[in-house]
Amino acid sequence: MTDYLAAAEPGMLRPIFGRESENLVRRAAGIDNRAVVTEHGPAKSISQEWTFNRDVTDPAILAERLRAMTDEVAASLQKRNLVAYTVRVKFRWDDFTTFTRQRSLQIPTDDPGTIFRLAHALWRENWPPGRPVRLLGVGATSLEEGSGRQLGLAFD
Repeated sequence: MTDYLAAAEPGMLRPIFGRESENLVRRAAGIDNRAVVTEHGPAKSISQEWTFNRDVTDPAILAERLRAMTDEVAASLQKRNLVAYTVRVKFRWDDFTTFTRQRSLQIPTDDPGTIFRLAHALWRENWPPGRPVRLLGVGATSLEEGSGRQLGLAFD
């Protein structure tokens, strides 16, 4: 349909589309000089994921990667002046089964230690020791604008 519109004479289209005839023909031909305006709403979540080159069963390697990702998530929250009520951990096993687990806080945070402790607890509760992990991820959701720094809280 756009091929016909792009090839049409604007004068023939004027009785139907009026003054917009020329614009319609140009746009159908892929010519549009209007500025592209993008609007990004507020972030709904901030996350990091890591796919391992080889499936990992070593808890030290998994905990180290979890720590690095929680530090990145916390830094991203702080950079955007956001705090999170919910921390989410994503798992993908060697058979590609993928699932997430999450836990919410009563007081939101952007503290890397708090996010790590919560993510680490979720990981320990859901990872059968020795089970090969293909992908591990950490996310912060239920975000709102921060109103100052929240001190870390202990969960253990």
